[in-house]
Amino acid sequence: MKYIDMHCDTLTRLYDLGAENTGESLRKNSGHLDLERMRAGEALIQCFAIFTNLKTQPDPYRYSMAVCDLFWREMEKNRYEENDEIDLLELFYELKKKLWLIILAAIIGGGAFGLYSKMILVPKYTSTAMMYVLSKETTLTSLADLQIGSQLTQDYKVMITSRPVLQQVVDELGLEYGYKALREKLTIDNPKDTRILTLSVEDPDPILAADIVNTVAECSSEYIGEIMEMIPPKIVEEGEAAVAPTSPNVKKNAVMGAAGGIFLVCAFVAVRVIVNDTVKTEEDVEKYLKLSVLASVPEKDKGKRGQR
Repeated sequence: MKYIDMHCDTLTRLYDLGAENTGESLRKNSGHLDLERMRAGEALIQCFAIFTNLKTQPDPYRYSMAVCDLFWREMEKNRYEENDEIDLLELFYELKKKLWLIILAAIIGGGAFGLYSKMILVPKYTSTAMMYVLSKETTLTSLADLQIGSQLTQDYKVMITSRPVLQQVVDELGLEYGYKALREKLTIDNPKDTRILTLSVEDPDPILAADIVNTVAECSSEYIGEIMEMIPPKIVEEGEAAVAPTSPNVKKNAVMGAAGGIFLVCAFVAVRVIVNDTVKTEEDVEKYLKLSVLASVPEKDKGKRGQR
């Protein structure tokens, strides 16, 4: 199965290990990836990352360029393999020539996704309330009591999202949608090893989100106490109107848009290199046509074409 991998740290690792002095190479090494394993796994595209630690590298630019030089030398050594399906160095050259297009795609993709998130998508606010689950009328904390409390949290999660509770919330607040739509807005979580339930509601109106989550907590507490004939769960913390929206994340979406733009351009360039079977050099004649070059005609100097 052919695949495309958009990130690996092999190149940086080889440089840090001093690959050219230790016998490690991009063709074969003790890391997670090399050219031989890429060929065996039918890799289509492999993107190498260059990680630069700004705290330990006094000159990040020189370090990055040194890693790029290592990549250049490794590609040159492995350029003319008879079984290579893709000329990696040629692909690198093409990507380098299209660097301006890659940067432009990143800017356009990041800007488009960022503007879309900020101007088009409706911001949503989240309000959260907390409820404490009681397993008995006492305050015992024995192992059995804790186990029963853990079991009750699962029962409570089901009962909180039941139709009677949510329909009561819809009626009390006069919501414009039904209990099923309210159920989609409501998220219930139980932190590990606790008898706490967190109720979260997301809505474009931060005040309404707080009103909904508090009403859900109150109605569900009464309903659970009535149905189970026991002390209802206590509301530990009421929800507040959020100041900042929880979604969309403009920065995250902008980064994803930029990454998407880079990926599309790199994929387009790679496909062009793969499908391009034009013979351009003497090496291409030997590589693709399996013929020996007897002679070559040098290109005539353009400046002398008008002379006789």
